[in-house]
Amino acid sequence: MEFKSDVLNRSIVLSEDKVCIQFNGFLDKLNKVPNVEFTYEQIKSIEVYDSKAWIVTLTPPSITFKVDGQEFKGMESQNPYKIFFSAKKREQPKLIQDEIYKRIEDRKNQNNKGSSSQADELKKFADLKEQGIITEEEFNAKKKQILGLQMKRLLDT
Repeated sequence: MEFKSDVLNRSIVLSEDKVCIQFNGFLDKLNKVPNVEFTYEQIKSIEVYDSKAWIVTLTPPSITFKVDGQEFKGMESQNPYKIFFSAKKREQPKLIQDEIYKRIEDRKNQNNKGSSSQADELKKFADLKEQGIITEEEFNAKKKQILGLQMKRLLDT
């Protein structure tokens, strides 16, 4: 899903597991501003600013990402974690924030769901062992396999 800013020609692309801020504007290319990528898990907070009187305050609607391991010091207009929008697209920052929080929540639910199904599978094999249908060795091999998959998933996230 892509959201295009009409200020400085920047865009935010949301993929399944990360956010990419792309710098497509002339000044960005001239200054060789690199694109920024970070995972949903790296997001500490998302700040949305929308002053109805932005012409008076000279601060247009914007979205700013606070990301683990990334800190920006300098002019706000050069912050690679801040995207500005015009008054015509003032709803975009809030839509982006809502979509990212929804994706983060979906990922948490998916991880929790996977863990419970693995616990259910372990219980099933423990019951088979108690009933004498499978041996202790077969149970331990299956347990290693199930827990190994769970550890791999935890390390991948």
